[in-house]
Amino acid sequence: MDRYERLVMPHQTYLTKYAKKLEKDPGLVEDLVQETLCKAAERLSLLADDKAVKGWLRKIMYNACVDSYRKEKGYTFISLDKFNLDDLPDDIAKHLTASLPDEQRETLWELSLLLPAMDRSILRARCIFGFSFEEIAWNLGVPPDTARKRYERATERLKEICNE
Repeated sequence: MDRYERLVMPHQTYLTKYAKKLEKDPGLVEDLVQETLCKAAERLSLLADDKAVKGWLRKIMYNACVDSYRKEKGYTFISLDKFNLDDLPDDIAKHLTASLPDEQRETLWELSLLLPAMDRSILRARCIFGFSFEEIAWNLGVPPDTARKRYERATERLKEICNE
């Protein structure tokens, strides 16, 4: 039995259940599972700790779901170069995708690395990719009010970081 069959295949049922939380369409659920299994096969050599396979697979699936949603909505990936803290708007919450220049989006992307993973995901989804709170909540499996509150806390934390 090879490493893929030993580590990845036992989690196929889990991946299907998780995909159903991310996506409601049964056909897309199946596609999401297949894409995750294919990416896992391609990248299995990058998995350093065999015990972390379940979380690793979950992350692959979540990213595949976000990528699919971005393609559907016409979003493109923003390349990251150097950034300047002074370029970040004072009130991040008022500056969504359409009004943020590339340089500010890059700054926000980099600064969000200082936040916890959930807050980082919500902030990026809202400010950089322009998702509504309902879309963010649906993708993360939380109520919209939770997504909104975590977004508010994330923006407050970034303001604090910028003022330190």
